[in-house]
Amino acid sequence: MSNDWQRLSPWAIVFFAFRGLKHIANLYPAFIGVFITAQHFDLGWGAIALYTFYAFVVLVLGASLYYLNFFYIQQDDKFLIRSGILQKDRLELPFARIQNITVKEPFYFRPLGLVILNMDSAGSAQKEVGIAALSLAKAATIKDTIEQYNAGRSSEGDMSDTTANTETDKVDPATKTLLITRSNADIILHGITHNRAWLLLAFMAPFFEQIQTLLFHVIEAIGFDFATWISNKSVFVITMLFIVSAFFVFFVMSLLSVLGSILSLYDFKLYAGKNVYQRNSGLLNKHEIQVKKSRVQALRYVQNWMDRIVGRLVLILEPFNASSGQPAASIMQKILVPSINDTEFDGLAKHVYPTFSLQKDAFKSISKYYLVRKLYMVVLPLFAATAAVAIVSKQYELLVFTPLVFLLMPLFYCRWRRYGWMQCDDYLVVRSGFIGVEYFIFPRYKVQQAKVYQSIFLKRKKLASVQFVLASRAAFIPFMGEQDAHALANNTLYEVEMSGRSWM
Repeated sequence: MSNDWQRLSPWAIVFFAFRGLKHIANLYPAFIGVFITAQHFDLGWGAIALYTFYAFVVLVLGASLYYLNFFYIQQDDKFLIRSGILQKDRLELPFARIQNITVKEPFYFRPLGLVILNMDSAGSAQKEVGIAALSLAKAATIKDTIEQYNAGRSSEGDMSDTTANTETDKVDPATKTLLITRSNADIILHGITHNRAWLLLAFMAPFFEQIQTLLFHVIEAIGFDFATWISNKSVFVITMLFIVSAFFVFFVMSLLSVLGSILSLYDFKLYAGKNVYQRNSGLLNKHEIQVKKSRVQALRYVQNWMDRIVGRLVLILEPFNASSGQPAASIMQKILVPSINDTEFDGLAKHVYPTFSLQKDAFKSISKYYLVRKLYMVVLPLFAATAAVAIVSKQYELLVFTPLVFLLMPLFYCRWRRYGWMQCDDYLVVRSGFIGVEYFIFPRYKVQQAKVYQSIFLKRKKLASVQFVLASRAAFIPFMGEQDAHALANNTLYEVEMSGRSWM
Protein backbone atom coordinates (compact mmCIF):
# COMPACT_ATOMS: atom_id res chain seq x y z
CA MET A 1 0.00 0.00 0.00
CA SER A 2 1.08 3.58 -0.65
CA ASN A 3 2.85 5.57 2.02
CA ASP A 4 1.77 8.85 0.40
CA TRP A 5 -1.26 10.89 1.35
CA GLN A 6 -4.09 10.24 -1.10
CA ARG A 7 -6.79 12.56 -2.38
CA LEU A 8 -10.35 11.46 -3.09
CA SER A 9 -11.86 11.37 -6.55
CA PRO A 10 -13.17 14.79 -7.69
CA TRP A 11 -16.64 13.21 -7.67
CA ALA A 12 -16.41 13.36 -3.87
CA ILE A 13 -17.41 17.03 -4.22
CA VAL A 14 -20.93 15.77 -4.95
CA PHE A 15 -20.89 13.73 -1.74
CA PHE A 16 -19.70 16.68 0.36
CA ALA A 17 -22.36 18.90 -1.24
CA PHE A 18 -25.14 16.43 -0.41
CA ARG A 19 -23.79 16.04 3.12
CA GLY A 20 -23.82 19.81 3.56
CA LEU A 21 -27.35 19.93 2.18
CA LYS A 22 -28.39 17.32 4.74
CA HIS A 23 -26.97 19.41 7.58
CA ILE A 24 -28.76 22.47 6.23
CA ALA A 25 -32.04 20.52 6.03
CA ASN A 26 -31.82 19.90 9.78
CA LEU A 27 -32.25 23.67 10.19
CA TYR A 28 -35.59 23.71 8.36
CA PRO A 29 -37.41 25.61 11.18
CA ALA A 30 -35.10 28.56 10.54
CA PHE A 31 -35.85 28.42 6.82
CA ILE A 32 -39.56 28.40 7.55
CA GLY A 33 -39.05 31.66 9.43
CA VAL A 34 -37.07 33.10 6.51
CA PHE A 35 -39.80 32.04 4.08
CA ILE A 36 -42.56 33.61 6.18
CA THR A 37 -40.51 36.81 6.56
CA ALA A 38 -40.00 36.97 2.80
CA GLN A 39 -43.73 36.58 2.26
CA HIS A 40 -44.45 39.28 4.85
CA PHE A 41 -42.19 41.80 3.11
CA ASP A 42 -43.53 40.68 -0.28
CA LEU A 43 -40.07 39.99 -1.69
CA GLY A 44 -41.55 37.73 -4.32
CA TRP A 45 -40.57 34.31 -5.62
CA GLY A 46 -37.90 35.84 -7.84
CA ALA A 47 -35.91 37.12 -4.86
CA ILE A 48 -36.33 33.79 -3.05
CA ALA A 49 -35.08 31.93 -6.14
CA LEU A 50 -32.09 34.27 -6.41
CA TYR A 51 -31.11 33.77 -2.77
CA THR A 52 -31.55 30.02 -3.21
CA PHE A 53 -29.13 30.14 -6.16
CA TYR A 54 -26.60 32.07 -4.06
CA ALA A 55 -26.92 29.44 -1.31
CA PHE A 56 -26.35 26.69 -3.88
CA VAL A 57 -23.17 28.39 -5.13
CA VAL A 58 -21.89 28.73 -1.56
CA LEU A 59 -22.70 25.05 -0.91
CA VAL A 60 -20.77 23.86 -3.97
CA LEU A 61 -17.86 26.18 -3.18
CA GLY A 62 -17.69 24.87 0.40
CA ALA A 63 -17.82 21.26 -0.82
CA SER A 64 -15.00 21.96 -3.27
CA LEU A 65 -12.81 23.55 -0.60
CA TYR A 66 -13.46 20.62 1.75
CA TYR A 67 -12.49 18.20 -1.03
CA LEU A 68 -9.24 20.08 -1.68
CA ASN A 69 -8.34 19.81 2.02
CA PHE A 70 -9.30 16.14 2.51
CA PHE A 71 -6.47 13.58 2.48
CA TYR A 72 -6.22 10.03 3.79
CA ILE A 73 -3.61 7.32 4.08
CA GLN A 74 -4.02 3.62 4.88
CA GLN A 75 -1.17 2.17 6.89
CA ASP A 76 -0.60 -1.36 8.19
CA ASP A 77 -2.97 -1.13 11.15
CA LYS A 78 -4.70 2.26 10.99
CA PHE A 79 -6.25 5.02 8.94
CA LEU A 80 -5.03 8.62 9.06
CA ILE A 81 -7.25 11.43 7.79
CA ARG A 82 -6.60 15.14 7.40
CA SER A 83 -9.56 17.42 6.73
CA GLY A 84 -11.04 20.83 7.42
CA ILE A 85 -11.09 24.25 5.79
CA LEU A 86 -10.63 26.81 8.57
CA GLN A 87 -10.20 24.31 11.40
CA LYS A 88 -7.76 21.57 10.47
CA ASP A 89 -8.54 18.12 11.88
CA ARG A 90 -6.30 15.07 11.97
CA LEU A 91 -7.98 11.77 12.81
CA GLU A 92 -6.15 8.54 13.58
CA LEU A 93 -8.38 5.48 13.39
CA PRO A 94 -6.74 2.15 14.37
CA PHE A 95 -8.25 -0.91 12.70
CA ALA A 96 -8.67 -2.50 16.14
CA ARG A 97 -11.16 0.23 17.13
CA ILE A 98 -13.34 -0.11 14.05
CA GLN A 99 -16.61 -1.71 15.14
CA ASN A 100 -18.72 -1.38 12.03
CA ILE A 101 -18.05 -1.04 8.29
CA THR A 102 -20.80 -0.15 5.85
CA VAL A 103 -20.74 0.37 2.09
CA LYS A 104 -23.25 2.80 0.64
CA GLU A 105 -23.92 3.26 -3.07
CA PRO A 106 -25.92 6.50 -3.54
CA PHE A 107 -27.81 7.10 -6.75
CA TYR A 108 -25.44 9.84 -7.91
CA PHE A 109 -22.47 7.44 -7.71
CA ARG A 110 -24.10 4.33 -9.21
CA PRO A 111 -23.56 5.26 -12.90
CA LEU A 112 -19.89 5.88 -12.06
CA GLY A 113 -19.37 2.63 -10.16
CA LEU A 114 -18.34 4.52 -7.01
CA VAL A 115 -19.31 3.94 -3.37
CA ILE A 116 -18.97 5.46 0.11
CA LEU A 117 -17.12 3.47 2.78
CA ASN A 118 -18.24 4.34 6.32
CA MET A 119 -16.25 3.16 9.33
CA ASP A 120 -17.63 3.48 12.87
CA SER A 121 -15.29 3.12 15.81
CA ALA A 122 -15.82 2.65 19.54
CA GLY A 123 -15.97 5.95 21.37
CA SER A 124 -16.13 8.06 18.20
CA ALA A 125 -19.80 8.82 17.70
CA GLN A 126 -18.93 12.31 16.53
CA LYS A 127 -16.08 11.10 14.29
CA GLU A 128 -17.70 8.63 11.94
CA VAL A 129 -15.28 8.25 9.05
CA GLY A 130 -16.62 8.38 5.52
CA ILE A 131 -14.34 7.77 2.53
CA ALA A 132 -16.32 8.88 -0.52
CA ALA A 133 -16.08 8.21 -4.26
CA LEU A 134 -14.07 4.99 -3.97
CA SER A 135 -14.30 2.30 -6.60
CA LEU A 136 -16.24 -0.76 -5.47
CA ALA A 137 -13.11 -2.93 -5.78
CA LYS A 138 -11.01 -0.56 -3.68
CA ALA A 139 -13.70 -0.27 -1.00
CA ALA A 140 -13.96 -4.08 -0.87
CA THR A 141 -10.18 -4.37 -0.54
CA ILE A 142 -10.06 -1.90 2.36
CA LYS A 143 -12.99 -3.61 4.06
CA ASP A 144 -11.45 -7.08 3.71
CA THR A 145 -8.12 -5.79 5.03
CA ILE A 146 -9.75 -4.40 8.18
CA GLU A 147 -11.91 -7.50 8.75
CA GLN A 148 -8.98 -9.88 8.32
CA TYR A 149 -6.84 -7.78 10.64
CA ASN A 150 -9.50 -7.83 13.38
CA ALA A 151 -10.21 -11.52 12.82
CA GLY A 152 -6.51 -12.24 13.26
CA ARG A 153 -6.37 -10.25 16.49
CA SER A 154 -9.42 -12.01 17.95
CA SER A 155 -7.94 -15.44 17.27
CA GLU A 156 -4.44 -14.77 18.62
CA GLY A 157 -5.40 -15.69 22.17
CA ASP A 158 -6.99 -18.95 21.06
CA MET A 159 -4.28 -20.22 18.70
CA SER A 160 -3.26 -23.84 19.08
CA ASP A 161 -0.70 -26.06 17.38
CA THR A 162 -3.24 -28.38 15.78
CA THR A 163 -3.76 -28.36 12.05
CA ALA A 164 -7.52 -28.18 12.44
CA ASN A 165 -7.34 -24.97 14.40
CA THR A 166 -4.88 -23.49 11.93
CA GLU A 167 -7.27 -24.18 9.09
CA THR A 168 -10.12 -22.67 11.05
CA ASP A 169 -8.18 -19.47 11.53
CA LYS A 170 -7.80 -19.19 7.76
CA VAL A 171 -11.52 -19.17 7.12
CA ASP A 172 -12.51 -16.03 5.20
CA PRO A 173 -14.33 -13.76 7.70
CA ALA A 174 -16.38 -12.25 4.86
CA THR A 175 -18.15 -15.59 4.18
CA LYS A 176 -21.84 -15.06 4.90
CA THR A 177 -25.04 -17.12 4.83
CA LEU A 178 -28.28 -15.70 3.44
CA LEU A 179 -30.91 -15.76 6.20
CA ILE A 180 -33.92 -14.10 4.59
CA THR A 181 -35.04 -12.01 1.63
CA ARG A 182 -38.12 -9.88 1.09
CA SER A 183 -40.20 -9.78 -2.09
CA ASN A 184 -41.57 -6.60 -3.64
CA ALA A 185 -45.03 -7.53 -2.32
CA ASP A 186 -43.65 -7.77 1.22
CA ILE A 187 -41.97 -4.38 0.89
CA ILE A 188 -45.14 -2.75 -0.47
CA LEU A 189 -47.14 -4.30 2.37
CA HIS A 190 -44.63 -2.89 4.87
CA GLY A 191 -45.04 0.56 3.33
CA ILE A 192 -48.82 0.34 3.75
CA THR A 193 -48.81 -0.97 7.32
CA HIS A 194 -46.04 1.34 8.55
CA ASN A 195 -47.07 4.66 7.02
CA ARG A 196 -44.59 7.38 7.96
CA ALA A 197 -45.65 9.81 5.22
CA TRP A 198 -47.87 11.66 7.72
CA LEU A 199 -44.69 13.24 9.05
CA LEU A 200 -44.59 15.12 5.75
CA LEU A 201 -47.86 16.85 6.67
CA ALA A 202 -46.35 17.93 9.99
CA PHE A 203 -43.36 19.33 8.09
CA MET A 204 -45.69 21.22 5.72
CA ALA A 205 -47.89 22.62 8.50
CA PRO A 206 -46.25 26.11 8.49
CA PHE A 207 -47.01 26.38 4.75
CA PHE A 208 -50.70 25.40 4.88
CA GLU A 209 -51.90 29.00 4.65
CA GLN A 210 -49.72 29.68 1.59
CA ILE A 211 -50.81 26.39 -0.01
CA GLN A 212 -54.47 27.20 0.61
CA THR A 213 -54.05 30.65 -0.95
CA LEU A 214 -52.28 29.14 -3.95
CA LEU A 215 -55.07 26.58 -4.49
CA PHE A 216 -57.76 29.26 -4.36
CA HIS A 217 -55.80 31.34 -6.89
CA VAL A 218 -55.56 28.33 -9.22
CA ILE A 219 -59.30 27.65 -8.88
CA GLU A 220 -60.13 31.28 -9.62
CA ALA A 221 -57.75 31.29 -12.59
CA ILE A 222 -59.72 28.51 -14.29
CA GLY A 223 -62.95 30.45 -13.75
CA PHE A 224 -64.51 28.26 -11.05
CA ASP A 225 -66.26 30.01 -8.15
CA PHE A 226 -65.76 27.47 -5.38
CA ALA A 227 -67.41 29.60 -2.64
CA THR A 228 -70.64 29.97 -4.63
CA TRP A 229 -70.63 26.30 -5.61
CA ILE A 230 -70.21 25.02 -2.06
CA SER A 231 -72.85 27.41 -0.67
CA ASN A 232 -75.52 25.82 -2.89
CA LYS A 233 -74.78 22.25 -1.80
CA SER A 234 -76.57 20.27 0.87
CA VAL A 235 -75.00 19.09 4.09
CA PHE A 236 -74.91 15.54 2.72
CA VAL A 237 -72.94 16.58 -0.37
CA ILE A 238 -70.50 18.61 1.73
CA THR A 239 -70.05 15.65 4.09
CA MET A 240 -69.40 13.27 1.20
CA LEU A 241 -66.93 15.75 -0.29
CA PHE A 242 -65.07 15.88 3.01
CA ILE A 243 -64.98 12.06 3.25
CA VAL A 244 -63.75 11.66 -0.34
CA SER A 245 -61.08 14.31 0.26
CA ALA A 246 -59.95 12.52 3.43
CA PHE A 247 -59.70 9.20 1.56
CA PHE A 248 -57.77 10.91 -1.23
CA VAL A 249 -55.26 12.36 1.25
CA PHE A 250 -54.94 8.94 2.93
CA PHE A 251 -54.39 7.31 -0.48
CA VAL A 252 -51.68 9.82 -1.44
CA MET A 253 -49.95 9.40 1.94
CA SER A 254 -50.04 5.61 1.51
CA LEU A 255 -48.49 5.90 -1.96
CA LEU A 256 -45.71 8.09 -0.58
CA SER A 257 -45.10 5.60 2.23
CA VAL A 258 -44.94 2.69 -0.23
CA LEU A 259 -42.55 4.67 -2.41
CA GLY A 260 -40.29 5.36 0.58
CA SER A 261 -40.41 1.69 1.55
CA ILE A 262 -39.39 0.61 -1.95
CA LEU A 263 -36.57 3.15 -2.13
CA SER A 264 -35.05 2.01 1.17
CA LEU A 265 -35.88 -1.73 1.29
CA TYR A 266 -35.85 -2.87 -2.33
CA ASP A 267 -33.91 -6.12 -2.91
CA PHE A 268 -33.72 -6.71 0.84
CA LYS A 269 -31.28 -9.41 1.97
CA LEU A 270 -30.13 -10.32 5.47
CA TYR A 271 -26.87 -12.25 5.79
CA ALA A 272 -25.15 -13.87 8.75
CA GLY A 273 -21.38 -14.14 8.86
CA LYS A 274 -19.10 -15.67 11.44
CA ASN A 275 -19.26 -12.60 13.66
CA VAL A 276 -21.64 -10.18 11.94
CA TYR A 277 -25.12 -9.63 10.58
CA GLN A 278 -25.34 -7.71 7.34
CA ARG A 279 -28.33 -6.08 5.65
CA ASN A 280 -28.29 -5.11 1.97
CA SER A 281 -31.13 -3.08 0.45
CA GLY A 282 -32.03 0.01 -1.52
CA LEU A 283 -33.27 1.00 -4.96
CA LEU A 284 -31.55 4.27 -5.83
CA ASN A 285 -29.13 4.26 -2.90
CA LYS A 286 -27.65 0.84 -2.14
CA HIS A 287 -27.14 0.40 1.60
CA GLU A 288 -25.02 -2.18 3.37
CA ILE A 289 -25.36 -2.21 7.15
CA GLN A 290 -23.28 -4.49 9.36
CA VAL A 291 -23.67 -5.16 13.07
CA LYS A 292 -21.41 -7.45 15.08
CA LYS A 293 -23.29 -10.31 16.70
CA SER A 294 -21.76 -9.54 20.08
CA ARG A 295 -23.11 -5.99 19.91
CA VAL A 296 -26.74 -7.00 19.38
CA GLN A 297 -28.33 -5.99 22.66
CA ALA A 298 -31.92 -7.03 22.07
CA LEU A 299 -34.59 -8.16 19.62
CA ARG A 300 -37.82 -6.28 19.10
CA TYR A 301 -41.00 -7.91 17.79
CA VAL A 302 -43.13 -4.97 16.60
CA GLN A 303 -46.69 -5.48 15.36
CA ASN A 304 -49.01 -2.50 14.96
CA TRP A 305 -52.76 -2.74 14.42
CA MET A 306 -52.47 -3.01 10.64
CA ASP A 307 -49.82 -5.72 10.97
CA ARG A 308 -52.21 -7.68 13.18
CA ILE A 309 -54.87 -7.57 10.46
CA VAL A 310 -52.55 -8.99 7.78
CA GLY A 311 -50.62 -11.30 10.13
CA ARG A 312 -47.23 -9.64 9.72
CA LEU A 313 -44.66 -8.04 12.03
CA VAL A 314 -41.31 -6.26 12.01
CA LEU A 315 -38.15 -7.69 13.59
CA ILE A 316 -35.51 -5.21 14.77
CA LEU A 317 -31.99 -6.12 15.88
CA GLU A 318 -30.93 -3.41 18.30
CA PRO A 319 -27.18 -2.86 18.66
CA PHE A 320 -25.21 -0.88 21.20
CA ASN A 321 -26.48 2.71 20.94
CA ALA A 322 -23.16 4.54 21.08
CA SER A 323 -24.73 7.62 19.52
CA SER A 324 -27.41 8.17 22.15
CA GLY A 325 -28.38 11.78 22.20
CA GLN A 326 -26.89 12.35 18.75
CA PRO A 327 -29.69 11.78 16.26
CA ALA A 328 -27.54 12.74 13.29
CA ALA A 329 -24.95 10.10 14.00
CA SER A 330 -25.35 6.86 12.07
CA ILE A 331 -23.05 4.76 14.20
CA MET A 332 -24.43 1.34 15.02
CA GLN A 333 -27.56 1.45 12.87
CA LYS A 334 -30.37 -0.94 13.64
CA ILE A 335 -31.16 -3.84 11.34
CA LEU A 336 -34.87 -3.93 10.50
CA VAL A 337 -36.47 -6.97 8.85
CA PRO A 338 -39.83 -5.88 7.39
CA SER A 339 -43.13 -7.71 6.98
CA ILE A 340 -42.35 -11.22 8.26
CA ASN A 341 -44.69 -13.77 9.83
CA ASP A 342 -44.40 -15.56 13.16
CA THR A 343 -42.68 -18.60 11.65
CA GLU A 344 -40.00 -16.45 10.03
CA PHE A 345 -39.58 -14.54 13.29
CA ASP A 346 -39.03 -17.78 15.22
CA GLY A 347 -36.35 -18.86 12.74
CA LEU A 348 -34.48 -15.55 12.89
CA ALA A 349 -34.81 -15.32 16.67
CA LYS A 350 -33.36 -18.83 17.00
CA HIS A 351 -30.37 -17.75 14.94
CA VAL A 352 -29.71 -14.74 17.17
CA TYR A 353 -30.64 -16.40 20.49
CA PRO A 354 -30.40 -20.19 19.95
CA THR A 355 -32.13 -21.26 23.18
CA PHE A 356 -34.94 -18.69 23.04
CA SER A 357 -38.56 -19.53 22.28
CA LEU A 358 -41.38 -16.96 22.37
CA GLN A 359 -44.30 -18.51 24.26
CA LYS A 360 -47.10 -15.97 24.04
CA ASP A 361 -49.32 -17.78 26.54
CA ALA A 362 -46.62 -17.85 29.26
CA PHE A 363 -46.67 -14.13 30.07
CA LYS A 364 -47.49 -12.81 33.51
CA SER A 365 -49.76 -9.76 33.56
CA ILE A 366 -49.38 -6.67 35.72
CA SER A 367 -51.72 -5.69 38.56
CA LYS A 368 -55.20 -4.28 37.92
CA TYR A 369 -54.21 -1.46 40.24
CA TYR A 370 -52.77 0.09 37.07
CA LEU A 371 -56.37 0.81 35.98
CA VAL A 372 -57.34 2.18 39.39
CA ARG A 373 -54.32 4.47 39.32
CA LYS A 374 -55.25 5.80 35.88
CA LEU A 375 -58.83 6.39 37.02
CA TYR A 376 -57.86 8.43 40.08
CA MET A 377 -54.76 10.14 38.68
CA VAL A 378 -55.87 10.91 35.12
CA VAL A 379 -59.56 10.44 34.33
CA LEU A 380 -61.22 11.91 37.45
CA PRO A 381 -58.90 14.99 37.63
CA LEU A 382 -59.51 15.62 33.94
CA PHE A 383 -63.27 15.26 34.47
CA ALA A 384 -63.17 17.71 37.40
CA ALA A 385 -61.04 20.22 35.48
CA THR A 386 -63.33 20.09 32.44
CA ALA A 387 -66.43 20.57 34.59
CA ALA A 388 -64.80 23.43 36.51
CA VAL A 389 -63.90 25.26 33.29
CA ALA A 390 -67.48 24.90 32.01
CA ILE A 391 -68.95 26.21 35.28
CA VAL A 392 -66.51 29.10 35.72
CA SER A 393 -67.00 30.24 32.13
CA LYS A 394 -70.79 29.78 32.54
CA GLN A 395 -70.92 27.64 29.43
CA TYR A 396 -73.08 25.01 31.07
CA GLU A 397 -73.85 23.28 27.77
CA LEU A 398 -70.25 21.99 27.83
CA LEU A 399 -71.12 19.86 30.87
CA VAL A 400 -72.84 17.47 28.48
CA PHE A 401 -69.43 16.55 27.03
CA THR A 402 -67.52 16.12 30.30
CA PRO A 403 -68.45 12.41 30.70
CA LEU A 404 -66.59 11.76 27.45
CA VAL A 405 -63.31 11.74 29.40
CA PHE A 406 -64.35 8.34 30.78
CA LEU A 407 -63.81 6.97 27.26
CA LEU A 408 -60.12 7.03 28.19
CA MET A 409 -60.64 4.03 30.44
CA PRO A 410 -61.11 1.51 27.58
CA LEU A 411 -57.85 2.83 26.14
CA PHE A 412 -56.06 2.34 29.44
CA TYR A 413 -57.60 -1.14 29.63
CA CYS A 414 -56.06 -2.03 26.25
CA ARG A 415 -52.73 -0.74 27.51
CA TRP A 416 -53.04 -2.82 30.70
CA ARG A 417 -53.87 -5.97 28.71
CA ARG A 418 -50.70 -5.54 26.66
CA TYR A 419 -48.28 -5.18 29.59
CA GLY A 420 -46.62 -8.42 30.64
CA TRP A 421 -43.33 -10.25 31.09
CA MET A 422 -41.83 -13.73 30.93
CA GLN A 423 -38.52 -15.52 31.42
CA CYS A 424 -37.12 -18.08 29.00
CA ASP A 425 -33.84 -19.64 30.10
CA ASP A 426 -31.36 -16.75 30.22
CA TYR A 427 -33.66 -14.34 28.38
CA LEU A 428 -36.21 -11.83 29.60
CA VAL A 429 -39.16 -10.65 27.50
CA VAL A 430 -41.16 -7.49 28.19
CA ARG A 431 -44.49 -7.10 26.41
CA SER A 432 -46.14 -3.72 25.83
CA GLY A 433 -48.34 -1.95 23.32
CA PHE A 434 -51.78 -0.49 22.83
CA ILE A 435 -53.80 -1.91 19.95
CA GLY A 436 -50.65 -3.41 18.51
CA VAL A 437 -48.06 -5.29 20.52
CA GLU A 438 -44.30 -5.19 21.03
CA TYR A 439 -42.05 -7.83 22.58
CA PHE A 440 -38.67 -6.63 23.81
CA ILE A 441 -36.34 -9.64 24.12
CA PHE A 442 -32.87 -9.48 25.65
CA PRO A 443 -30.34 -11.75 27.39
CA ARG A 444 -30.14 -10.95 31.07
CA TYR A 445 -26.34 -10.71 31.04
CA LYS A 446 -26.68 -7.65 28.75
CA VAL A 447 -28.37 -5.65 31.52
CA GLN A 448 -26.30 -2.74 32.84
CA GLN A 449 -28.68 -1.51 35.55
CA ALA A 450 -31.72 -2.90 37.32
CA LYS A 451 -33.93 -0.43 39.19
CA VAL A 452 -36.92 -1.18 41.41
CA TYR A 453 -39.37 1.70 41.91
CA GLN A 454 -41.90 1.74 44.72
CA SER A 455 -43.96 4.74 45.79
CA ILE A 456 -45.87 4.94 49.07
CA PHE A 457 -49.08 3.91 47.32
CA LEU A 458 -47.44 0.97 45.58
CA LYS A 459 -45.82 -0.16 48.83
CA ARG A 460 -49.22 -0.28 50.52
CA LYS A 461 -50.49 -2.50 47.71
CA LYS A 462 -47.29 -4.61 47.80
CA LEU A 463 -46.51 -3.63 44.21
CA ALA A 464 -43.40 -2.29 42.49
CA SER A 465 -42.13 -1.30 39.05
CA VAL A 466 -38.88 -2.55 37.52
CA GLN A 467 -36.64 -0.98 34.92
CA PHE A 468 -33.80 -2.78 33.13
CA VAL A 469 -31.27 -0.53 31.41
CA LEU A 470 -29.37 -1.90 28.42
CA ALA A 471 -26.88 -0.24 26.12
CA SER A 472 -29.61 0.18 23.48
CA ARG A 473 -32.64 1.24 25.54
CA ALA A 474 -34.49 0.59 28.79
CA ALA A 475 -37.24 -1.98 29.44
CA PHE A 476 -39.95 -1.06 31.97
CA ILE A 477 -42.44 -3.32 33.77
CA PRO A 478 -44.95 -1.37 35.91
CA PHE A 479 -47.20 -2.51 38.76
CA MET A 480 -45.93 -6.05 39.23
CA GLY A 481 -45.94 -7.92 42.52
CA GLU A 482 -43.39 -6.68 45.06
CA GLN A 483 -41.80 -10.09 45.56
CA ASP A 484 -41.70 -10.77 41.81
CA ALA A 485 -40.08 -7.39 41.16
CA HIS A 486 -37.27 -7.86 43.66
CA ALA A 487 -36.74 -11.50 42.65
CA LEU A 488 -36.56 -10.58 38.96
CA ALA A 489 -34.10 -7.74 39.57
CA ASN A 490 -31.92 -9.81 41.93
CA ASN A 491 -31.85 -12.86 39.64
CA THR A 492 -30.93 -10.68 36.67
CA LEU A 493 -28.07 -8.99 38.53
CA TYR A 494 -26.90 -12.41 39.73
CA GLU A 495 -26.86 -13.63 36.12
CA VAL A 496 -24.84 -10.57 35.07
CA GLU A 497 -22.33 -11.16 37.88
CA MET A 498 -21.93 -14.91 37.46
CA SER A 499 -21.96 -15.22 33.68
CA GLY A 500 -18.81 -13.14 33.24
CA ARG A 501 -19.89 -12.38 29.67
CA SER A 502 -19.39 -8.96 28.12
CA TRP A 503 -22.44 -6.95 27.06
CA MET A 504 -20.45 -5.81 24.00
